[in-house]
Amino acid sequence: MLVFFLGTLSGCLIGYFLSRFRFRKKSKIEKQANQKFLKKIDERFQLERTRNNELERQTQNILKRFDLEKKAHAITQQLLEAEKETYLTAQQEFERSRQENEAALNELIEQERHHKSENRINDLVNENQQLKTQKDYLACEKEKIKTVLQQLESQCESQSKSIDQLSCQLEKIRADFLNKFALSITVLLPNLIFLRSSIELIDSDSDNFPSLLSQLKAISDGDFSGSQKVKATNNEWRECRVKSIRMMRIYFRQCNSESFRYQILISIKKDNKTQHRDFEWLKRQSKC
Repeated sequence: MLVFFLGTLSGCLIGYFLSRFRFRKKSKIEKQANQKFLKKIDERFQLERTRNNELERQTQNILKRFDLEKKAHAITQQLLEAEKETYLTAQQEFERSRQENEAALNELIEQERHHKSENRINDLVNENQQLKTQKDYLACEKEKIKTVLQQLESQCESQSKSIDQLSCQLEKIRADFLNKFALSITVLLPNLIFLRSSIELIDSDSDNFPSLLSQLKAISDGDFSGSQKVKATNNEWRECRVKSIRMMRIYFRQCNSESFRYQILISIKKDNKTQHRDFEWLKRQSKC
């Protein structure tokens, strides 16, 4: 009886240690696989981040060029206004002088009729001729200013078109980067379906990307240990928080019990009202 008991006990102990050894070995292999996966994701993220920095640098250069063109446009407008004001002042002064001389000439003509002051009339005629010459000069200057004005207006129109083109380039660069980023996430986590502006939020918080990606990888693998059901959605959706990202929330649910696909909404809880609106929005979504 003792021998039978000892044999049974030995068998149990051997089975226990063998099971424990296999469990540790399996856990070690899974841990190594997860570490390799996260390392691969981090390398891809660093590459995308380098590309993003280059795009940011190009964007800053475009914005600097945009500011310089705006300043040049403002200076051009100021010069144009100054030219207009100078011309108007000269024209007013000319008109005043012309009226004064015409009045004086008419007065002296009348005096000449009575006093035969021929020399004075000749002087006034010469002055009147000078005024005509000055008038011709002002007319020529007016044409020059009009030409400059047309050139400045053409430059302003060209600058406006250039500004519009730069704005379109910025939008195109941003959209192209978001498309590439969304494609990378879809390739890495093909069984996750991102809703609303989830991809944009991931991109906007690149410093915490590894922590956020690790949480998404756990969901993709069916690990719900860091989440809890949301009662406000009738327990259909689950919520998990990323510890290193203060108010970031990840809401997710499984498409169906036989599927390993998950719908994902990433949102920022600004206050209780915004979170309540998220809950209402989630309840209205149909399953994938």
